[in-house]
Parts: sequence; C-alpha cells; structure tokens
Amino acid sequence: MGLTVQAFVAISGGEMNKSFCMLAAVAAVPMVQAAHVQELRAELQVGETQVLELKGNPTTGFSWALAEPLPADSPVQVTIEYEAAASPRGVVEVGRGGVFKVRYTGVAPGRAVVVLVYARPWEKDEAPHMKTILTVTVK
Repeated sequence: MGLTVQAFVAISGGEMNKSFCMLAAVAAVPMVQAAHVQELRAELQVGETQVLELKGNPTTGFSWALAEPLPADSPVQVTIEYEAAASPRGVVEVGRGGVFKVRYTGVAPGRAVVVLVYARPWEKDEAPHMKTILTVTVK
C-alpha cells in the first residue's frame, strides 16, 4: 500500500523560523493502485511438472500465494517455495530478493485456472500488488 503524506513547516511570527523547522504528517491517505495482472497459459501431460518463477522479496512482507485453494478435483497440484538470490559474491544477503518457484503438476486430464497473488497476507482488505493468472491444460 502506498501512502500520500501531507506535511507542513512550522512558521513563527509570519516568517519561517530558520533554526527550527518541524515536518509532521497531518494526513496519511491510502492510495489505491491497480494490481499488475499477468495472464499465462501452459500445457502439460499427466505426471508432468513445470515450474513458473516469479520474482519477489519476502523481507518486504510480500509473498506469492494462491488467491484461493484449488478444488479437490483439480487436474493440477501446485506448490510454491521461495529461493533467495545469491549476491554477486555468491552469498545470500538479508533483504535481497529472489524467486518464488511455483511448481504445477498434471494429475488428471482437464483444465485449471491457477490465480496467484503477490500480497502481504495480513492486509486482507488491500488489493494484491500483482496477480498472475495461469491457465493450465492437462492432456
């Protein structure tokens, strides 16, 4: 969520007091931003697994997750795991982003729509920052 912050500078005797300026937030108004939406299609065979890599940084509180659990009779199974990116020196650094690996496996012929959202899990009333809609056809 972005915030718009309005501020003011303390004024003394009609002039700005150069030795003392106070900057204060007088209003924090949430900005509504449209989520970035990406639509993808995939085809696979029963028993085949494919991997979709989505960039992310969980140190910001954001993570990729299923928007809704898949139904029990879904033709695909989905798992998501995070892999931190190594720095140019080859070590994992705190605060550095990485990729969320979305593995989807065909378990029965059919079609499934997998909706993934990049959001902060505790911000239930906020729109997701990004959304990926993956339509999978299993043959």
